[in-house]
Amino acid sequence: LVGKDSAGQATGDFTTWQFGGSASGPLVRDRLHLLGAAEFQRRSTPFSGPVIPTATCDANVDNGVGISCASAERFSTLLRDVYGVEPGSFGAVDIDNPVSNVFVKLSGQPSVGSSSDLSYSYSTGADDVLTRQQNGDYGLTSNGYRLGSTAHTVRGSWSLPLGVRSANQVLAGYSVIRDEQSPETGYPTVVVTADRGRLLAGADRNSQENQLDQNILQLADNVTVGVGEHLLDFGAQVSVLSFRDAFFPQSLGQWTFASLDAFEAGTPSRFERALPLRAEGTVSDFNLSEIGLYVQDAWRLAPGLTATFGLRMDVPVIPTTPTYNPAVDEAFGVATDEVPSGNALWSPRLGIRWAVGDQGRTTLHGGIGWFSGRMPYVWLSNAYRNTGLEQAQLTCTGGAVPAFTLDPAAQPTTCSNGAGPVPPAAPVVAFFDPEFRMPQLFKAAFGVEQRIGRGTTAAVDMVYSLAHSQLYLTDANLVGPVGAAAGEGGRPLYGTIGAGNGSATPTRQSSDFAQVLRYENTDQDRAFLVSGQLSHAVRPFTVTRPSLMSVRMAAHRPQDRPPSA
Repeated sequence: LVGKDSAGQATGDFTTWQFGGSASGPLVRDRLHLLGAAEFQRRSTPFSGPVIPTATCDANVDNGVGISCASAERFSTLLRDVYGVEPGSFGAVDIDNPVSNVFVKLSGQPSVGSSSDLSYSYSTGADDVLTRQQNGDYGLTSNGYRLGSTAHTVRGSWSLPLGVRSANQVLAGYSVIRDEQSPETGYPTVVVTADRGRLLAGADRNSQENQLDQNILQLADNVTVGVGEHLLDFGAQVSVLSFRDAFFPQSLGQWTFASLDAFEAGTPSRFERALPLRAEGTVSDFNLSEIGLYVQDAWRLAPGLTATFGLRMDVPVIPTTPTYNPAVDEAFGVATDEVPSGNALWSPRLGIRWAVGDQGRTTLHGGIGWFSGRMPYVWLSNAYRNTGLEQAQLTCTGGAVPAFTLDPAAQPTTCSNGAGPVPPAAPVVAFFDPEFRMPQLFKAAFGVEQRIGRGTTAAVDMVYSLAHSQLYLTDANLVGPVGAAAGEGGRPLYGTIGAGNGSATPTRQSSDFAQVLRYENTDQDRAFLVSGQLSHAVRPFTVTRPSLMSVRMAAHRPQDRPPSA
């Protein structure tokens, strides 16, 4: 099924190796039980982009790539033999995708009525990425990178009775998550014009520092007490989170050469490098806590009729603030060091369930309330990384290009004429609106379930949800609409579009900044869902227990506003 490509080269093998297993059993009879499970996968697939043919290594550039094998071979030889670095391969390569998951759990019953468990989970995965374009940038494998993610999680719980109708449950968990885009090599990017494209080696510019570290600690205590017709639940939850989001493209640097001859002579035409204006560079390093208190009452009003009332309060506490930029405050009247800390989120809820009649053949259920959830806090990292005071750019051209070296520890910080890095002329800035709140969701639901005949049940459910305080990004550095786009329904324009190339030029309030992103809220996302189900219990003559057949239909109408404008 796998033949040759357009250049006559045979495609490599597709390989998938998988293994999984589990084991469980008692360590102490009726007291302690152990469960373990693991699964591993190793998948390898041929790179699907353009590949320079290597069967006949000549100077032919009409090979479907635009760069000859002879040019790629010369580039590799110079990197290895002259400059002493590993170039990687320019031919056919395989893309690897390893995945591993391990889970271990101990479950115990220390005493009558009590239970406890302790679990550990480990998961890791990676995916190799390589960029190659026809008549464009063609990366050797040393210019590739790996997207990797690893997570370690430990969880524990302990439940014990406090009386005849009361119990307590304590939960604890700790997660360590590491996501990284790591380059295949540790020396700076090398770009050389060759034939009809460019050859690339060295660390990918966006992978030279690109890592997200998350540590999450969670503690919760829940108490359940039965009093008459009431079943009360109340408790507290605390989460402590730390984030370190490092994204510093081109921090090692990039050398550009006009030709292979120039590369052999060690005479670059351009050198670029991003340098930090502060010790940590463009790193978002912040901590936060979430404190939650909740109470719920399930009240049995009558036989078959139960109402549930609940109230939850969540308070995010963010002690770490971004850097204050007085220039942004002067231009737009906003403080870049403000964060949405200490804003309480109240979530009242009401639910009801009613089995109508003595036989309870009809059941009505519904609820209404507000719900708060954790947002992806990494979205907020831009406000810490983009205050306009993080990095400067060193760009050297012509005779100002410093002496060429691929030693990662000896990369230049100034041009040969003494010129140093300069802050961006118009930096991107992000800030929180003073009225910003963490997201919430309003939801209302109603349903009815009807038993029809013997073993047949029909059900209809409706759910309406309305987003409240959803994250929304706007550019505060745009002048209001300056026109409308013809042929696009009068779409407003916030700048001009070039007649020749179609490029857009926004009209800025201040030329000292590019985008000035405001983190604010919107309440315009909503959705309506209606579903119906018909099920029937059947007992085939070959089966001793009833089986269930069901048919379900649903209609969903969401209306979502994009998270940015």
